[in-house]
Amino acid sequence: MRKLSLKPANIITISTKITEYENTILDVIADECNLTKSKLIKIAITKLIEEIIQNDTRNIIQSRLISGYNIVFNTIKEDSNITLDKCISRIRGSAPI
Repeated sequence: MRKLSLKPANIITISTKITEYENTILDVIADECNLTKSKLIKIAITKLIEEIIQNDTRNIIQSRLISGYNIVFNTIKEDSNITLDKCISRIRGSAPI
């Protein structure tokens, strides 16, 4: 199988349909956390990828990526976690963003 490279500087647009319910929730969270819906979706995707990679006990995903992908992903993950923590803190009322 061909190894896939990661190019974090390249931005890819992904278009998807969501329900009005999901959109409303994203609007409320985005407003409360002073974020865009796009940023919230990027955080959600990062969390999804993180969970799948952590549970990839047979290294199916990792074997298809070039070495060093984890350095790039860890940076993305760290940024997402910081933003998510700030958002949750703001919603809980314990810290402003």
